[in-house]
Amino acid sequence: MEDFPVAARLKALIEALGLSDSQFADKCEISRSTLSLILSGKNKKISDVMLAQIHEAFPEVSILWILFGEGDKFKTVESLQKVAPVYHENSLFQDNPPGNEEQLNLVSLKQLQNIIQDIVNKSFNSSISTLENLVLKTSEPSSIRKVSKITVYYGDSTFETFVPE
Repeated sequence: MEDFPVAARLKALIEALGLSDSQFADKCEISRSTLSLILSGKNKKISDVMLAQIHEAFPEVSILWILFGEGDKFKTVESLQKVAPVYHENSLFQDNPPGNEEQLNLVSLKQLQNIIQDIVNKSFNSSISTLENLVLKTSEPSSIRKVSKITVYYGDSTFETFVPE
């Protein structure tokens, strides 16, 4: 895989997330065979569609890192702290988590709750912003359309123009 750095970085990302290749493909809605071809080096290029799907599933992952190896895998340390407990193999969803199971489940649930709350807040703020923009556009005088004249064409090749007062 050394000849294919994108494949190596994808493999490192999947390992950092604590997922299997098939779990990663399913989470990103990428076909397992496509991911397999890239990871094995048989496909040398990664499509923009696939990058978008990875970004959609894992927004905390740096696309620049996947493509060029620039910067860190995760955009911020907070992103890594948020994503690692949820996707890592020692998460809430494992059958036999190590240590105190009840404590681990409570911590994972709290982290999951915080992630969901962040998503809801971002979605809500985005919707409010969009609505505010629409209200501003419709309240501007330039956006109000007024009739300046009406022209009627008759079958005998004549016409009449009406201008409102």
